[in-house]
Amino acid sequence: YSSENIIEAMVNDGTGFQVKRTISIGEGNGWTKVVIDLAEYAGKFIQVGFRGIIVDNPVIGIDNIKVTTLRDYNLEAGILSCAERVRPNEDFSMYFTYANDGMKVAENYDVVLYRNGEEIIREAGKALAAGTNTTVAFTTQLSVLSDKTNKFHVELDWNLDEVKDNNYSKTAEVTLITPDYPVIDDLKGEIDGDGNPVLSWSDPD
Repeated sequence: YSSENIIEAMVNDGTGFQVKRTISIGEGNGWTKVVIDLAEYAGKFIQVGFRGIIVDNPVIGIDNIKVTTLRDYNLEAGILSCAERVRPNEDFSMYFTYANDGMKVAENYDVVLYRNGEEIIREAGKALAAGTNTTVAFTTQLSVLSDKTNKFHVELDWNLDEVKDNNYSKTAEVTLITPDYPVIDDLKGEIDGDGNPVLSWSDPD
């Protein structure tokens, strides 16, 4: 929406609140990231405040405020979402959102999907401007021989990343919908002494 509202970001270092930056909301589409340099206050106790000035819209939204050390290169993993239950041998999609929390463009990195601790898909990540986010979609499936419960997570693999701890998504758990009838889960194949293929298995439960 278009708005002429204003936000004043203020800092109090013990001498009273002073306006550090004035932000004009202007025309926007969704949330906009704003970075305010607080380097001059390093090692000091400060208070940070915000004052909204209403001009033409009764709502001003401020969210996800954090005070941190600015890095040139810092990808941050977000949410991995998918269905909680899937059928065997059917494709299903997983969606992973992540952000570039650094000050420079992120490029030449990989987005890696793991199942039960093993890498199953690796994709080259697209160039991502500072302060922006994106979503990547994975397509995978489970077989009748897969575990009943499967734990997925995503890792952002980037050698330039200065903060490695936030490169991992939380685990998404997917349950395999198993059939009601008995199935074989230990099928083995081998060649007998005459060179013939032989299959063997145990009686299903």
